[in-house]
Amino acid sequence: MKISSQEEYGLRCLLQVARDPSTTPVPISEIASREGLSVEYVGKLLMKLRKGGLVSSVRGKAGGYVLAKPPEEISLRLVLEVLSDPIFDTRYCARFSGTEETCVHADNCGIRPIWSVVNRFLAKTLSSLSIADVLESEQVAIVRLKRVMVEQAEAIAAGDLLAARRDD
Repeated sequence: MKISSQEEYGLRCLLQVARDPSTTPVPISEIASREGLSVEYVGKLLMKLRKGGLVSSVRGKAGGYVLAKPPEEISLRLVLEVLSDPIFDTRYCARFSGTEETCVHADNCGIRPIWSVVNRFLAKTLSSLSIADVLESEQVAIVRLKRVMVEQAEAIAAGDLLAARRDD
């Protein structure tokens, strides 16, 4: 799994918007300056975030961007999916079929359950963390992340993989 620059910088731009009170629009130029990015690139990222329903634009001299909903309601999974493709493509078996139409191991594959568990673990972990969690101090975010990861690991260890699949 690789996090693209679009995902990293898009998340950072969204955090810049979330740091200011929701009624105070943050101009693109200010976000660009804070993050060391070009105004054009920040504009492109914010357009994706706006189309994804995460931010709203405010026009005018005092315009800029505000969160479209409270930071507690914006999961990291949603942010990454708005900025890019899903982290794991659930059709990985079809993507790696070699020269065949379907994978030669489709009937009995030891790799598929590994990717499936990793996919569910990551998806549920990112779904459980919000922008509000990331806005906290690094130490608070680490504590929250550890708690979420323990919960996910316990669900997997308990054999609750089917329940995890239904929640994805």
